[in-house]
Amino acid sequence: MSSHHPHLGCACCNYQLFGHAVQGDSSQSEKGVFNLDKLLIAAEHYIDDYITNKFVRPPQQHKIFFGGTIRTLENGDVTKTVEAVVIKHGQIVHTGSRDQCQSLYPDADPEDLQGACLLPGLIEPHVHLTPTASFNAWVQLAPFRKGVESGGDGDDQYLIGRDYNKQSVCTTLIEAARELPKNRKWLLAFGVDPSQFNPITTTSADGTVSPTPWQDFTKDDLDKINDQAGRKDLCIFIMNASGHVAYVNTNALNATKQSTSGNGILLESDEIGPVIKIALEQYFLEHPKGFTDLFGNLQKIFKLALSRGVTLMWDAALGASLKNAELEILSKMATSGLAGLRLGGALFYTCPDQWTKITPTKPAHYHTDWFNIANAKIVSDGSNQGLTGYQLTKYQFPDSNINDTYPNGVWNFNPPGGEADHEVESPFRVLVTELAERGWPLMIHANGTHAINNTILAYRDVLNNQEKSGLEKRHRIEHASLLSDQNLADMEYLGLSPSFLIGHVGYWGYTFKHKVFPEQPVVEHLDRTASASQHALRYTLHSDHFVSPIGPLRMMEQAVTRMMEDAPEEAYRNGHPPILNEQECATMAQALRAATYDAAWQCHMDHLIGELVVGKQADLTILDEDPLTRPAEGLRDVPVYQTWVNGRLCYPR
Repeated sequence: MSSHHPHLGCACCNYQLFGHAVQGDSSQSEKGVFNLDKLLIAAEHYIDDYITNKFVRPPQQHKIFFGGTIRTLENGDVTKTVEAVVIKHGQIVHTGSRDQCQSLYPDADPEDLQGACLLPGLIEPHVHLTPTASFNAWVQLAPFRKGVESGGDGDDQYLIGRDYNKQSVCTTLIEAARELPKNRKWLLAFGVDPSQFNPITTTSADGTVSPTPWQDFTKDDLDKINDQAGRKDLCIFIMNASGHVAYVNTNALNATKQSTSGNGILLESDEIGPVIKIALEQYFLEHPKGFTDLFGNLQKIFKLALSRGVTLMWDAALGASLKNAELEILSKMATSGLAGLRLGGALFYTCPDQWTKITPTKPAHYHTDWFNIANAKIVSDGSNQGLTGYQLTKYQFPDSNINDTYPNGVWNFNPPGGEADHEVESPFRVLVTELAERGWPLMIHANGTHAINNTILAYRDVLNNQEKSGLEKRHRIEHASLLSDQNLADMEYLGLSPSFLIGHVGYWGYTFKHKVFPEQPVVEHLDRTASASQHALRYTLHSDHFVSPIGPLRMMEQAVTRMMEDAPEEAYRNGHPPILNEQECATMAQALRAATYDAAWQCHMDHLIGELVVGKQADLTILDEDPLTRPAEGLRDVPVYQTWVNGRLCYPR
């Protein structure tokens, strides 16, 4: 692999191949449904019509909030409280005592919090909007309990299902195949996660565990789905939750003229690309109103985020799916108020000239208070739970199809015929250097130990090894999953900022400890939030949605408790899941700052949001309880009473 290896990886890269599918010229389809220019025109007309005829933006309100705990996060101080806050014209105009606020603003409407807690708006600093909206239309095979992403109020939100195995997934596929209309040729499914298939079968009396073998789907397995569903004509395409692997049946291989001699397990773009291209062409031809589905699913995502207190979502791979069309769609939805919250993010780069017309300073409509492109994004490796994070040591699944090809995981910038090394002129170094020289703040995806080492070395080069020099641009390492002590020290010296996919601890912690990295000390380095604080690193917590569910409160809980929710019940102690590396538990104060003040800083939006001080935007979250005065466990279930954006009530419970 002499240059960036495009793949469908870990949410960050996956939609690049989807983009290839929809970017074909009109000759590939009589209706030309994959022409991006036509898609953009249709999208703009549709959104304009929706805004004109169906959308009523909530009005800005003039309010005095009082009667509860108001944490301003001023200068990042989570202990700073005031008695009252006044908002007007979308901004915070005063904080202080209730009497003073009422005296200065007698016309403001009173809003008694009745003991609730008022905070700055919560922030999701790393998500994937368009891919999530699209995959939500597919058959869902993720291990999370049903209804999690529908915004339901059940107590099962954000939790791992207990009966998740290969057989349960097959049952879902059979039911979906039977329900599929007869004129449908393709069954598309997303989110299957073999790492969660009965991760531990037994826990013996002496405390040792026995992980199950790694299970994938072969074409023979999926051909049986056809037989059991009575749909022998059906082509089946399943995307692994990690995004680096896909599973197809014999019909899908035949329809795409791929070799039928393999086992139906496709790895990376060379194998996945030709199949998904045909599959998506068929899918969209069967669904001529596919954009309206995409638009509706985006609205559902924004509504769900607002219901969980989120006022800013930061997309970590803008343009990887629909290129400029994606930017225009999201920009219009945010600026018009249709999204209800603020959007922004990073342009996805595989080569330096990919976005020659967009720089950190222009065009202006991509750098506003409502839609702000502030970063360039590079994906260096894959996903640890998908066995494709790039490691210094080999994974311990020598018989798996994945590890047979990539025993150390996937590095997307391998020089020809060799392992990734530290050569200055490596494709990875060249891309990092050129983007940095153009002034971009960088977000570099790095999960595995080797990938993190290479990423820090690349940053060291572009920063000329100058102490704290990374702080000026707020350079980030995304996921930063397995940080060694040396990594942390290097990041502190250079001024690099990590963003942790903290769901790795909660949703995959036990799987990592006993299955993916059995008896390896590296698992103790997973998402080291406490150590990051000790090294004065300004870190954030993210969902990488669709990889894990939306929800800053859930992420705060997982950072503070570090309970391994995927553990079997026999591993519980006093009714609680075991804890992964307790010394890395964050304090609630640190977690709250990560979800607000530091997230605003990391996303280059701190001039507008992140703290409740005069002059900042009135982006507010009101919770029924104060996170700092209640137990961390169960924080995810604390009701969000209201969410305000720009002084507008965008979510009332």
